[in-house]
Amino acid sequence: MLLRKWLVRRIFGNKKGSVFDNLEKVNIVRRVVLGLETVGVNEVVFMPDYFGIGRRAMDGLQRLSIRTSFLEMSFKGQCGGFH
Repeated sequence: MLLRKWLVRRIFGNKKGSVFDNLEKVNIVRRVVLGLETVGVNEVVFMPDYFGIGRRAMDGLQRLSIRTSFLEMSFKGQCGGFH
């Protein structure tokens, strides 16, 4: 079954931190989006984050057939801080 929507929320999120810096997370998101496009996913929706990982990842990609959008919601910059 092909997924028609994919929600990218967090990458390696946990309260102890991550072994990946934010720029590496941007690269990971780029690879994930390209992989999703390859398997036929037609839309990716990003939640906001303090660093803007989704937006930075999409800045580096061009000529995609997959649609991307960004949820408009406020957050306080901490885990669990979405409203």
